[in-house]
Amino acid sequence: MRWRIERLGVVGSTNDLALARARAGEPEGLVLVAEAQNRGRGRAGRVWSSPPGNLYLSLLLRPQKVAAELASLSLLCGLVAAEAIAAVTAGELLVRLKWPNDLLVGGAKLGGILIEAETTTTGLAIVVGLGVNVRIAPALPDRQSVSLAALLAPPPTAETLLVAFLERFAPAYGRWTE
Repeated sequence: MRWRIERLGVVGSTNDLALARARAGEPEGLVLVAEAQNRGRGRAGRVWSSPPGNLYLSLLLRPQKVAAELASLSLLCGLVAAEAIAAVTAGELLVRLKWPNDLLVGGAKLGGILIEAETTTTGLAIVVGLGVNVRIAPALPDRQSVSLAALLAPPPTAETLLVAFLERFAPAYGRWTE
């Protein structure tokens, strides 16, 4: 997989931007990374608070899969994100997955995954959104949240985590598509 990384400032939603690019025919491999989002969202339309200092990214994928096979992609993304976090924290944190899209440390939400699919004129487009609380843990109305900065000194940077995630995602995605 050859990633085409585009770094953005403050945007509405990286997933919305990636879906718009998919509709315009953008091929697989686009990675949009934002400093912050002002219309970030989670599963079931929940607001995803996206202040500066954390990792916000969306990947555009175009797998040749049938719809029934797509459910496992969320689990794959979660496992890869957990592996990347373990790698950049020298294994100091145990990240657990809460189906279908939460990354937890000690029961507190560290991050989340939002996968959206759309059929475009150029075929199926899957956008994987990943948000990880690197510097700031936004308050959540229904549960505790945590950041890497609250757990580690010094915490890894969002850029380090981005690289670790993409390095691990490419081979995992390749196996998944096979």
